[in-house]
Amino acid sequence: MLNNKVSKAVRLAVAFGAVSTAAFSANTFAADEENEGKVERIEVTGSRIKQVDMETASPVTVITAADIQLSGEATVADVLNNSSVNSFGSWRGMSGYGSGAAATSNVNMRGLGANYTLVLLDGRRMPGTSSSSGAAADTSRIPMAIVERIEILREGASAVYGSDAVAGVINIITKKDFNGLNFTYDTELPSVEGGDTNRFSVTGGYASDKGNITLTYEHYKADAVYDRDIWELDSELYGAFSSYSSVPNGQGKDSKNWYSADLCDAADNTVSSSDGRCLYSYGAVTKLFADAEQDSILSNFKYELTEDLYFRGRASASMSKTDARYAGTPVSTTKPTMYADNPMNPYGEDISLSMRSANLGNRDTRVEISNIDFVGGLVGYTEIGNGFDWEINAQRSRSTTESFNRNLINDPLVQSLINTGEYDIFNTTGMDFEAWDAQMAELYAGAAHMGTYKAEFESTQFDGLISTTLVDNESFTLAGVVGAEFETIDFTQYSESSICFRKCVRWLRW
Repeated sequence: MLNNKVSKAVRLAVAFGAVSTAAFSANTFAADEENEGKVERIEVTGSRIKQVDMETASPVTVITAADIQLSGEATVADVLNNSSVNSFGSWRGMSGYGSGAAATSNVNMRGLGANYTLVLLDGRRMPGTSSSSGAAADTSRIPMAIVERIEILREGASAVYGSDAVAGVINIITKKDFNGLNFTYDTELPSVEGGDTNRFSVTGGYASDKGNITLTYEHYKADAVYDRDIWELDSELYGAFSSYSSVPNGQGKDSKNWYSADLCDAADNTVSSSDGRCLYSYGAVTKLFADAEQDSILSNFKYELTEDLYFRGRASASMSKTDARYAGTPVSTTKPTMYADNPMNPYGEDISLSMRSANLGNRDTRVEISNIDFVGGLVGYTEIGNGFDWEINAQRSRSTTESFNRNLINDPLVQSLINTGEYDIFNTTGMDFEAWDAQMAELYAGAAHMGTYKAEFESTQFDGLISTTLVDNESFTLAGVVGAEFETIDFTQYSESSICFRKCVRWLRW
């Protein structure tokens, strides 16, 4: 086990921002005397200063709940991935990727990377995932039933939100003033094999003059999509073949000739090439998208303490598991060699081997992820001067990823077993396919192991801000905001052969 500690990093910054708008018009806006009073200010994506309407200098695309329903997408992640403003594409968990990446989804605006697209939930940063070391949020964990709209800021907003908003900002707004109980069941049956999805959700809410509470539970299940059903194995365009085959290919280090046992036609998912190699069709067994199952709970609540002060909070939890599959492990990290003096080498020269442990079985990966997030804060308004909007918040998040990988191969052990001269890789003794395949499976079993990975991410955050209107007349408005944020992050990563630990205490700049 290796232990590596990264030194603490401390950053301190207090940001002051000002926005100004100028409006010249022959008409002025005046409230009706009967309704004269305070005008409600709302939070707008791209600004930390509350405003009286949604108008902003920054381009914001709004996807409403009706738009989401019409899209037919199964998850929030799919809605974002297929949005026109996301032309550079994003990540949807795909089979065959380790460290939990097969089980999460994230947004990658402008192609700058997921860690440069900020994802907000009701105006606050979504916590990062343990599989990404806290750098990217998982958009698939949000229940669809509680989403009221999605606001997408199409330009960078690092001056407002920090360096993680260079590519843009995604703000997911949830339902709050909801009364009653709602049940929803959705199913999706694609025309191709696999990919069937089922989603059940129940949403309950209560609202009064003093506040509101909303609670949503969602169960989501999706069947795997296999590459073979997308690529069409008989198509001329299909090219998912590899020389790392279940019937090993050997190349003479001196002659450069290719050698292979005359068993390619008997093995599953293999085809002979014109140069004598046996190619393995890995696309015949791999999953493009894994079997996935997820349970999510999200609750919002708000309670008015006084006319100008209220408490707000959010609690969420999710648990998911995915079963991914990739083809049998290729012995490629350290390519084995059958030396000329090996009793099973009939060719009289050192042979470099291209082998795949498909005889033992496929690489199957189970990933289990759990997330918990709590937010609480006080939001108020103080009538001093032009009036001050202020808030203080605390947030606690925890994410755990566990990955279990079957049928991984230790390359040096494969080399050691070949060196014993007990394994007839090129079938020089003329065994039938069943006997030869059994002895190859025995070889790989002697070098097989299960790979385990675990990551834990914990975050504790405190923040606050004050905003006010400095100048406000008929043609000119100047407003400003000052705030600070303190966050501690603990990230621990374990694997079969190493352990990495990092702890950071940081001030984040707005």
